[in-house]
Amino acid sequence: MKKISILLFFLSMLSLRLFAQSADWSTSVATIIYNNCSVCHHTGAIAPFPLMSYQDAVDWSFSIQTDVNIRKMPPWPPDPNYNHLYHERVLSDDEIASINDWVDNGSPLGDTTLAPDPPVFTDGNSEMVNASDTLQFAGFEVIEQEVDVYRTFVIHSGWTTTKYINQIEFLPSNPAIVHHVFIYWDSSNISFETDSLYPEVGFPGGGQGGFSPYTVYFAGWTPGSTMLTLPANMGFQVAPGSDFALTVHYAPGSAGLTDSMMVKVKFCDLPDSLVRPVYAERWLFWHPPSLIDGPLTIPANEVKTFHEKTDSFITDLSIVQLQPHSHLICTSWKVFLVNAPGDTTNLISIPKWDFNWQMGYLFTKLIKVPVNSQIWGEATFDNTTNNPDNPSNPPELVTAGETTFDEMMACRFSYLDYLPGDENIILDSSYYGFPTGIPASYYDLPLQLFPNPANDQFGIITNLPEHQLNWTILDVRGVTVKSNRLDNVRKGAFTAQINVSDLSTGLYFFTIQSGSQQAVRKITIAR
Repeated sequence: MKKISILLFFLSMLSLRLFAQSADWSTSVATIIYNNCSVCHHTGAIAPFPLMSYQDAVDWSFSIQTDVNIRKMPPWPPDPNYNHLYHERVLSDDEIASINDWVDNGSPLGDTTLAPDPPVFTDGNSEMVNASDTLQFAGFEVIEQEVDVYRTFVIHSGWTTTKYINQIEFLPSNPAIVHHVFIYWDSSNISFETDSLYPEVGFPGGGQGGFSPYTVYFAGWTPGSTMLTLPANMGFQVAPGSDFALTVHYAPGSAGLTDSMMVKVKFCDLPDSLVRPVYAERWLFWHPPSLIDGPLTIPANEVKTFHEKTDSFITDLSIVQLQPHSHLICTSWKVFLVNAPGDTTNLISIPKWDFNWQMGYLFTKLIKVPVNSQIWGEATFDNTTNNPDNPSNPPELVTAGETTFDEMMACRFSYLDYLPGDENIILDSSYYGFPTGIPASYYDLPLQLFPNPANDQFGIITNLPEHQLNWTILDVRGVTVKSNRLDNVRKGAFTAQINVSDLSTGLYFFTIQSGSQQAVRKITIAR
């Protein structure tokens, strides 16, 4: 009898193990795909096929399995072991195991009532909800092309007051031919007058600006980029009455093809007095004084590494994001901060540079750049036949220049004037609330807040896995304004009232944690 009981026990454990390993689309794989893949894999986006439904995933299941196991997909060039960055698209080992299990077991659908809804993209390709304005630039056909085409298009903003852009999204109609996009605002009429001198759409050139001394660069797009969202109280400042100049670099092979650029923007919802201006600047570049071991020349059949640095900063700053940039024979990039005592802060490392994925990267927290510190850059270029991306065979001399077959070594930064406590401002609450690379919904506690917006208090409904609960309220800067720890609470269904009568009107983030499970929700206080 005892032997039978032991046998039944092991059989039950085996069945539980098999059940636990059985992944299906509805309860596991859909969340992984929608959170990590669909932003590029939907109609009109840069990827060659959509991943917006169960059938889409089944059709490409074996390719998905292969690419996630070699970590080719989702594309995320930075090394997460060097520094974690905002919304890393890095699959966890458990997520890869779920995909393997799903494909190996015939891609089961599962209970469709448990499946998440696919993400929604407006205007065919847009992530932005309720845009404040849409900047539509005229369509342009690339007529003649030897190597690269730079074209600048200018439109009036029509904005009569100062605006702070909190979100910006670039939507090329033909992203396959666009190498990169820069957008500037110009408080003068010079850019517009330059454009009017040409009978055709736009005017040639403008790869690094320079067509007006009053242009101010503030954002850009490269393949793989998604909508840029700043913290709620931060925005790119645009002077009233400004024009927008949009410089587009069309890649080789674009002759005869047409593209029209749409740029959607969303303004800060806060009063101007509460908004912190964000600035953008190219601090690292491929010529002196930034390049310290130049010139940027890579002879045929050689591998060379170059170094750049900024001048020592004369005031404290806080950086929000950075965007390294190079061309085809670059193989690696690294950027780090060195303070006056010589301590180093890792910013980004891209060990396998990919010309086709040159994204801008936000940090998980604001990074303080102290006075007298410097930012350094290091990049390696392989001009040999060992580099599969080398456009020349046999290799030819490569020098600095604007075309795709030339090389660059630049890094742009978005930053703001430092305020005490900036280094504690969280940009990626999902990273600080959940393990890196795992979608927030994976470990999300069920959590409802009501009413929302709230007045002097709001209620919470959740289900606790442990006899303990921590809750925190963060303001839009990521600073904790209220918190509490509850011990020996009852597991399971849990309700409570949170008093916020001492908080000002505005947007906040409410976080809870019980055991290893957590949740983050927005809560608005309105009176």
